[in-house]
Amino acid sequence: EEVFFDENGDGPGRYDVLNVQGNPNDPDNQLHYVQVGTWSTGKLNLNISAIRFFSDQRPFEQINVRRFCSDSCPTGYIKKYTDEERCCWKCLSCGDAIVLDEVTCFTCPPG
Repeated sequence: EEVFFDENGDGPGRYDVLNVQGNPNDPDNQLHYVQVGTWSTGKLNLNISAIRFFSDQRPFEQINVRRFCSDSCPTGYIKKYTDEERCCWKCLSCGDAIVLDEVTCFTCPPG
């Protein structure tokens, strides 16, 4: 592996990505850290199948994860994103307009 330093004389950041997990076989239900990935030189590598949620010890890909903020909009509505977070939105009705895409209503010109 190549060794290098940035303009400040610092080596590249390298991090282990840890997931706090319980052990269902442990009667004391002690929590422990499990390495589920790494971050090095701007690249994230995750072992998705190793990730567990505290309340559900199934592998990540077996869990039906919902958006934590907003549900899907019904037909005829568009997403109006909040300023704070890109994953949160309110559903707005397009009324008589056509839904052009998930964030745009389009009103046809007369004639």
